[in-house]
This record gives sequence, structure tokens and C-alpha cells, in this order.
Amino acid sequence: MKNCLVILGMHRSGTSAFTGILDLLGINLGSRLLETQPDNPKGFFENKYVVQANDCILETLNSAWDDTFPLPPDWLERFDDCQLLVDIRHFLRTDLAPDQLSALKDPRLSRLLPLWLPLFRAEGVAPHFALLIRNPLEIAYSLAHRNGFSTEKNRCFYGCSTCWMRSVTPGHYHAPSSSLNPFCTARDSAWRARSTVQAWLRQLLR
Repeated sequence: MKNCLVILGMHRSGTSAFTGILDLLGINLGSRLLETQPDNPKGFFENKYVVQANDCILETLNSAWDDTFPLPPDWLERFDDCQLLVDIRHFLRTDLAPDQLSALKDPRLSRLLPLWLPLFRAEGVAPHFALLIRNPLEIAYSLAHRNGFSTEKNRCFYGCSTCWMRSVTPGHYHAPSSSLNPFCTARDSAWRARSTVQAWLRQLLR
């Protein structure tokens, strides 16, 4: 059984900083990570394939990472017997190390995780979850500053962030409550210490 830590969180909620600590601790993030950008000079720590697969899912649904509308009710059914699912399973089979804790981080996973969970099970991957929480208003302002969103869209993101935080529960993702671990990034930087995260990982996998 492979162990994989899935980093959940809204865009600009501290997921990159958290996953950067995992990288320093030697957690397997994969060999093909997104390049750094001026808005994230230390790195996104996102696997290119995971981002590309999730973008493909959203594009198929006529959506995108910054879409403020909910996904269609039948969105999962649209991917039945889809080649993309075969490709994702191949990725999980070949890129997740059997003898080392791996981690996947992409904010899109927070919306698309229901598609990934059955694939984890099919490939013998035990998922664990770290949920990064930040004040929705801070998220909205950060996105507006980075992406130049209009005031109207910024307000939509504020509302989406608030609703997202209320909806992300273990039951929502059909995951056992013991596998979901919240980390608050607003006015609480204790989790940024490597020793704190390392101690949490030891507890997680014992």
C-alpha cells in the first residue's frame, strides 16, 4: 500500500508554503514540478501531470481554475470509461513511490478530488489529507492582486472561498475523518516550522 498526502486548499491559501516544507523534509513530490513564477518565486511544488490532468478535466466541463460557478451535477458521470482515468491510474502507479511518502498538491484537487479518490483505491494508494485554511477575504484580495480580477469577480471569489471552506468536510469527499487534518494559515504560522510538520507526519504514519 502506497501512502500519499493530498494537500487541499483554495488558491493563495498557503498550500505552496506548506508543500515546500514537505519538500525540505524529503517527501516525494515527483520529478516534474511546475517552474517558479514571479508571484511564487520559491515554487508551486505542483506536479505538472496533476495540473495538466485537472486542467483537462475542467476544460472538458467548460470550466477553469478561476470559474466561480459550481461544476455540473453529473460531472463525474461524464468521465466514465474515459482514457484520462486510465492515464491518471498509470501516473499513480508509476510516480508514487511504494517505499516513501508521496504528496500531491494542486488547488484544483479541492474541487476534483471525488474523481481521484476511486483511482487512489484502484491503485492501492492510501490517501491522507492536509487542509490549508485561510481567511476567505485574504484569499480574495491576494487573487485580485496577483491576477488583476475586477471588484465584481473579487467579490465572487470571496463568496466562493467562504462556501468552499464550509463544504470541505470528510463526508463531502467520502474520506474518513481521521485522514483530514486542518492547518490554519491565518494569523497562525506554527505549522510553518519544519519540526511541527515533521512531528505531525510521524503521528500520521505511525
